[in-house]
Amino acid sequence: MIVLKKHSSGVQGVYEQWHRLWSRLFMGVEAHWNRVFGEQNNPLYFLGSLTIFNLLVLTVTGIYMFIYYSPNVETVYESVRYVNNEAFLGELTRSVHQYSSDLMIVLIVLHMIRVFVQDKYRKFRWIAWVSGLVMLFSTLLEGVTGHIMSWNSRSQFVVMESARFLAELKVFGQDLPRAFASEALLSTWIMWILLAIHILIPIAFIFLLYIHFSRITRPKMLPPRALMYGTLVFLVGYSLLFPVQLLQKADLMSLPIIEEVDWFYLFFIPLLPETPPAFILSGTAFVMFFLFGAPWYRKKLAVDVADRDLSSCTGCAACAKDCPYEAIYVRPRTDGQKFKMESVIIQDRCAGCGICVGSCNFGGMNLTDLRLTTIESRMKALLTKTESRQPAPYLGVFCENTVTDTVHFDLSKQTLREDSRLSVFLVPCAGIVGPAFIKKAVQMGAEGVVIAACRLRDCHYREGNIWLKERLRAKRVPKIRLKDTSKPVAVFSFNSSESRDFVSTVSQQLDEWENNRNLPSSRGQFIALRSGKRWVSAAALVLVSGLFLFGFSWGVLDPWANYNPPPTALLRVNFFHLSEQVSCDLNNLESSVAKIRSKIDDVTRGDNIPKEGQQQQISTNLVSSMLCPRERVPVRLKLTMDDTLLLEKEFSPAGFSNDGLTYVNHELNVYPGKHSLALNIVDSLKEERQSGFDFKTEVILKDRQVLFVDFDDKLGQFYIRK
Repeated sequence: MIVLKKHSSGVQGVYEQWHRLWSRLFMGVEAHWNRVFGEQNNPLYFLGSLTIFNLLVLTVTGIYMFIYYSPNVETVYESVRYVNNEAFLGELTRSVHQYSSDLMIVLIVLHMIRVFVQDKYRKFRWIAWVSGLVMLFSTLLEGVTGHIMSWNSRSQFVVMESARFLAELKVFGQDLPRAFASEALLSTWIMWILLAIHILIPIAFIFLLYIHFSRITRPKMLPPRALMYGTLVFLVGYSLLFPVQLLQKADLMSLPIIEEVDWFYLFFIPLLPETPPAFILSGTAFVMFFLFGAPWYRKKLAVDVADRDLSSCTGCAACAKDCPYEAIYVRPRTDGQKFKMESVIIQDRCAGCGICVGSCNFGGMNLTDLRLTTIESRMKALLTKTESRQPAPYLGVFCENTVTDTVHFDLSKQTLREDSRLSVFLVPCAGIVGPAFIKKAVQMGAEGVVIAACRLRDCHYREGNIWLKERLRAKRVPKIRLKDTSKPVAVFSFNSSESRDFVSTVSQQLDEWENNRNLPSSRGQFIALRSGKRWVSAAALVLVSGLFLFGFSWGVLDPWANYNPPPTALLRVNFFHLSEQVSCDLNNLESSVAKIRSKIDDVTRGDNIPKEGQQQQISTNLVSSMLCPRERVPVRLKLTMDDTLLLEKEFSPAGFSNDGLTYVNHELNVYPGKHSLALNIVDSLKEERQSGFDFKTEVILKDRQVLFVDFDDKLGQFYIRK
């Protein structure tokens, strides 16, 4: 869209330039598609409904796979393998499911970008924008859980890196990596939990879609059949050419091999190993703040809200039926007139489009600033002769969201630069034009009326040009019937990238009118602009389609080469240990017991204590808990491999008073081969225990093997977990 305003400077000016660049890109691609296939099947007009269709495809294929799915850690991979290799059309269903989920992310992002660059996310549209963002992040979570549920090498990689990241953030505690370090430690409920999340998110989408469409009348839930069939053909064809790999089963005792990443959902994974968690967290918070705050951080959008004239309202409800945002409703009459109903405007929902003005043939609807009297005065000024300006015999009514290109439009003279025969009147939406508007223009001397409107499937206010077309064809009230056929009316539907073609087409139309050729019918013409060479547009679409396929294929098939390093193994030291308390002198037990009894006597009356209770022996544990400090000694770990000291570090106990278990976790990449390993931990300040617990062994590590050294607190010794 090209805005009829002075260019801003500074940050706002840079934003506007970026805004126009992306808008021209989308509009240019849309124009090429329209020339080749027509706007009825232009996918860029149906990005939202295509997303919903992909959600339906995911639901159907997901239900089919759920029939065979076993959410137990021991059998989950086998159930996925059975679907892929044994079930009827299982591999195809699984491939369509994954590629449809990838395509859904692409469609959501394209839909958001298009809405953003067309400035369709502010004011009354903020609910749709925010709910759409919630659905985007929910879809990302849905995709990540889906990848984990396959329990293959990629699932292991995602779980391993995510657990490390969350542990560093201390979201679920520091010991989260231990839960995914061994199948013996893996909870049997983890797959059930992931399955529940994977099912609940699509169910939540029903509620989110309700919110998303809450202020939209007659939402387009599904795209045209041609696009639905085309999407299915693409998904099935792509799945047959590039079936989704089963990948290796997750083996927590070996490092995973990443064969395909799926960048659409796992784009964040390469950042986790090398990027500080605080940086990732702050970056994510900034992006979310920017996206969720987008409807408000810019300059407030001015809206010329509708204003009802109750004295002229007949209660016909035409305005309520035509309003695209449910901003008008009818109720029983309140002023005692003969009409039973009256219209009511919800100002917070009003878009200021003026469609209701064109819907009312009795002068009952106005815009607050652009009132009917204002329209008449401006129209009169455009069509009345003056000494300084010769009027054009034709009136142009231009939607300000379509044709506002200063290259072709003269702001000072309110006409076209290339053709001064047309005096131009800007309106918020072409839907403001009704029978009364046309009649008034003819009465004031217009030889004809040219209306510039958005594409039928891309009205800035959704339905204004659709209602105008139906009024011209006498299919919607108020019907536009032209009694004087010598005063022709023509509506041109196009987008802002076709402004030059529009101007040349208008000039040709005016020539035909002046020569009395190709006169329209009594109901006027609605012309979808077709300009340019189709072979050029076809070549452009081939290029764009090729780029799309390349980007999609790279996103779903490209492996992360950086995660497949040269031969390496992993040494993991991971265990819990309860160390000794810092100090506790219980040598003089009788003195300690006396102190305890003294404290008890201070808070209770001796005569209320049974004799047996006064003589009852006080345990050492009670004395320890009341007189000794709760703090425990940090665990000191010393790690030596091949007579080389690799680690000497203290690990603090958990708890506010450092009185809990100590969690020890350290991972180290080592070369495969034969190694001698020595470990030692010290958990006491006593001299006789300063030697700690020792562990020595020799191991032969294979490529990608994980050597997991654990500690048994009951036996007080290290062991290698299998």
